[in-house]
Amino acid sequence: MRILIVTENFAPCWAFGGPPKVLFDAARELVRRQHLVTVIATNVLDKSSDVSKKTDQIEGVSVYYLKTYSRWLSWYQHIFLPVGLHNFLAENIEKFDAVILTSNRTFSSFWGYYYSKIFNKPHILMPYGSLPGGSGFKKLLKFFLDPIFGYNIVRNAVLVLAQTEHEMNEAIKHGANVNNVKLMPLNVDFSEFEILPSKGNFRRKFGINEKEKMVLFLGRLHKNKGIELLIKTFYQLSQKNPNVKLVIIGRDDGFLSEMLTLINSFGLKKNVFFAGPVYGKGRIEAYVDADVFVLPSSHFEETSTAALEACASATPVILTHQAAIPGLDSHNAGFIINYDQEELETTLEKILDDEQLRIEMGKNARKFIKEQYSTTAWADRFEEMLNGIDTIS
Repeated sequence: MRILIVTENFAPCWAFGGPPKVLFDAARELVRRQHLVTVIATNVLDKSSDVSKKTDQIEGVSVYYLKTYSRWLSWYQHIFLPVGLHNFLAENIEKFDAVILTSNRTFSSFWGYYYSKIFNKPHILMPYGSLPGGSGFKKLLKFFLDPIFGYNIVRNAVLVLAQTEHEMNEAIKHGANVNNVKLMPLNVDFSEFEILPSKGNFRRKFGINEKEKMVLFLGRLHKNKGIELLIKTFYQLSQKNPNVKLVIIGRDDGFLSEMLTLINSFGLKKNVFFAGPVYGKGRIEAYVDADVFVLPSSHFEETSTAALEACASATPVILTHQAAIPGLDSHNAGFIINYDQEELETTLEKILDDEQLRIEMGKNARKFIKEQYSTTAWADRFEEMLNGIDTIS
């Protein structure tokens, strides 16, 4: 099939978190299976730079990068205003068999939906955790946009690919045809994790020895990620066991200053290491060296790409229900807990005090991801759904 993906961020814009990486891996795998995949995205690379090319061919995926009216809005508010998207879609959408949208509330998704309707092209929605109402300004914006086009994008999608049962229910609440909502877990390119780096590379950079326990957080530094809860819990833990270290990796998404203040207020500068954003092989070295990966999200974001990658690195994870990996607990590959400090502390103590449990869970996690969350498994399910797209009401 000839597939057009309309999105905000794509390779190599890794600073925007998991979605561009997941989307790139999926698109690349579809190309390997002889589908023709084109992506239209913005060119915002990070807070101060853009992708230099207007077009690119990345492992067979054709990518068009559009400028935005404001990089500041794109980076700090996640509001993307792509220049020229309207014209591109008007001139090119008729060439494609299907359109994939990665949100129901962005300007990109609006124009993608608008032209898919005009040219009678089926659209598929992959919402990546964007369906819930949110808070603050974003909640107001979603309240305004949903009646205009947000609900229609969900209702008229021939497929809504939901990561979790929670996201399936959110899609149905937004008016999706229940028959068109499919459970479709996120994908991980397991080839990146087939041969893992030797242990100790990341620890040596920060002077963490092999006898010390290393707790890892990797993700955007945002208040909803539960970093405050993690630091408060870690403080209590460190009072009992000074040989536990916390490593925080990620780019600032509005919480860095508050996070550093919190670390200082608890006197944790010698026990908490902030590494900034880390990509590529460096992030895998961090996963491998960690005894446990923790993501105690307070708001639903569905599945965490970083948590999947930690599992693929044979590192057990502790997640709240708001960022759960479906099937994790039933495969004894990690813990899914409530957003609660006491429960988090108890769970951390349990896994850090039991080396055999960590090893067993790590092995289970790696096997679980390879079998059920690999990009090849994702593409198998996606192609099966594509084959039935004409029969979906």
